[in-house]
Amino acid sequence: MFAESEFCPEDAPKELKRKEFEPYMDNQGTCLGFSGKDYTVIAADTRCSDGYLIMSRHCQKIVKLTDKIVLATAGMRAEYATLHKSMLYDIEMYKYKNHKDISLPECAQLLQNTLYSHRFFPIYAFCILGGLDEAGKPALYAYDAIGSYQKTKVSAVGSGGQLVEPVLDSLILRHHRQKVPSEGDPTGDKDWNPSEEKAIEYAHQALISAAERDIHTGDFAEIYVINKTGVKRIIKELKFD
Repeated sequence: MFAESEFCPEDAPKELKRKEFEPYMDNQGTCLGFSGKDYTVIAADTRCSDGYLIMSRHCQKIVKLTDKIVLATAGMRAEYATLHKSMLYDIEMYKYKNHKDISLPECAQLLQNTLYSHRFFPIYAFCILGGLDEAGKPALYAYDAIGSYQKTKVSAVGSGGQLVEPVLDSLILRHHRQKVPSEGDPTGDKDWNPSEEKAIEYAHQALISAAERDIHTGDFAEIYVINKTGVKRIIKELKFD
């Protein structure tokens, strides 16, 4: 083995080269979200992996922040678990100081501030925040690791995000579809909104499709539906291999 003072050739075996410091680990997985006419759906798988090693089959990537707001996060497990605790604490302090629950736009700004405040050593977390605003209208926000965010109708992050988003574009936004009547869509209108039951099935099927092609997505699908009655949580199975 080469001494520390010796020059290590470029063609030396990988195990002989000194590894650079790497503060992050990508535990991967897939999160998605979309908003309907009067509800928002946020879903994620529950697999936590490190390369080819499955570290947990029951890792929750989603946290309920209030009765109207839910946050889903992909990335490094330790980072987003800490982020979830920080958000819950800040929201509780907001309620204590202002004597009211935080609204969805205020929560979106709070999350942006939290992520941006760590921009020089970013929190390795990619977030989807969704729920209902004060008027009862559904809304969804997508974030990068340093807090840049936008309001959107459909979003997907994580190792299977690029696989899931085209599926949601087709099913929810009706992109790439001709205006032709079909079963369940009698008008052929691209502004068609599925029922909550259909939306849950779409979220499940999207995660199933990701699990078929992405080894870091699997085990269970955790699906949250936020509507005027509150937050509903549904668990469905995915692939276990």
